[in-house]
Amino acid sequence: MNVNKLKQLINIAKQKLGMDNDSYRSNLLLWTGKESLKAMDLKELNKVYKGMCSLGFKAISSPDSTKRKGISPEFFQKYPEAKKLGWIWTVMKAQGFVKTGSYTALEQWAIPQSKSLNGGKQIEKLEWMGNILYPLIEQLKQYHKRLMITNSWIVDQIHQVEIKLANAQLPVMSDDERYEMDLHQGNINAVKTFNLDNTSHENLSKCYKAIVYFNGLVKE
Repeated sequence: MNVNKLKQLINIAKQKLGMDNDSYRSNLLLWTGKESLKAMDLKELNKVYKGMCSLGFKAISSPDSTKRKGISPEFFQKYPEAKKLGWIWTVMKAQGFVKTGSYTALEQWAIPQSKSLNGGKQIEKLEWMGNILYPLIEQLKQYHKRLMITNSWIVDQIHQVEIKLANAQLPVMSDDERYEMDLHQGNINAVKTFNLDNTSHENLSKCYKAIVYFNGLVKE
């Protein structure tokens, strides 16, 4: 497929998967190291398209798939913090911790979790969970953190990217680009320095973003 066709399918996939803008940009960054389709070449666009397909997108929809709907835009307008759930879930998919990165899959995780946060009564739709969003986000963050530190997963990711960097020739950088790289390196060092159990989810997430950044910096 050519560039224009891929961009068209990616935009259709974003709509079909009910993906909000923050989750969409996070996906692009995780798959290519770039946040805009305009900045991507054909190879990178193919990576995005394959990523969308891994989330459940099909270019030719089946009769059943046309009945599926994403989370309504009104929900995100009323509860913008809900996008945090989507972003964390998207990252978990990119890391291989969950099979599907869609809001439908996130909702299936959230439904049983809602019982303990809602006085023992389970809530059957994510759009009905506005009153428990903050504790639900914290629950997902703790779950994500456990997955990242179990069996030193994040440490192994750091080790792999450091091996790549040791054997790579980095591109010539401007002062701003060098500053950005140093910030990412600092985020990795922060996780390496402290006990993983005492490291916050925020710092682990920054570390993972830095790993994605350096993987994108090193040419394949």
